[in-house]
Amino acid sequence: MKTVSRTKLALLFSLLLTAGAFPSLAGAAEIRGKISPVVRLRSLEAIERTRKKRYQAAVDWQAGGFALRDLPLGTYDLVVTTKDATIEGVNLEVTQPSGAAEKSPSPLAEKDIQRIGELIKHMKTFEEHKRILLLEGRDNRARVLVELMRTGKTTLASSKSFVVWRVEVWDYVKLYGTWRRKRGLGEVIERKRLEKAAFTHFNWLFDPVLGGITLTDSAEIREFDYQIPEELSTLPGRYQGRESPLTRPQDEAAEEKASADQGGK
Repeated sequence: MKTVSRTKLALLFSLLLTAGAFPSLAGAAEIRGKISPVVRLRSLEAIERTRKKRYQAAVDWQAGGFALRDLPLGTYDLVVTTKDATIEGVNLEVTQPSGAAEKSPSPLAEKDIQRIGELIKHMKTFEEHKRILLLEGRDNRARVLVELMRTGKTTLASSKSFVVWRVEVWDYVKLYGTWRRKRGLGEVIERKRLEKAAFTHFNWLFDPVLGGITLTDSAEIREFDYQIPEELSTLPGRYQGRESPLTRPQDEAAEEKASADQGGK
């Protein structure tokens, strides 16, 4: 009786796996779609932040199609890496606590947005610079994507100058007319420690469109297409080390007010 070498067995297993001869993992689902223009794409992955797991997508480098297969059930943020920058998804969906009375959500008033901004500005942190990148809110709750940055000296012994850069999601709730940040640490989205010279070429941006993709059924296939913005600097974050435009509801309100004022002249 002839024996089959381990090499041949490994090759056969690989071919069967590629051909889909084995069933998907229990409780696994799929996200698939198209990224365009694919010529600008370098890689695509999904992050499940609760488990701190990353999954690499299979990409059709000709047509732009992609697939993230055998994903455990959960909520995912996609990360698109281009030749120029990283675009990371973030989930800022505001949900009401279980048992709360159902009603139509009301957008935050401008005074509420300004108050949250003041609280963030005056909060004492290790980082001396803080700014809002994105803010989503309704009724008495808000989720804020906050950039924190330290450019001054630290206790870390080094002859080089560094920038400590963090991006976190902070949750706020309004109780008895007063906005407060919810207890506990913020959800860390990204953190970097870069030499100041390297930071001048740092490109890391955020797009909520890429965030909050939830899979709730093992047979679920979520279709998702994404167009890489032509002007990356329009996304909130850092582009060439500089602040990209803030994306906040009050910015849109200010633009509408300015347009109305000009129209009335």
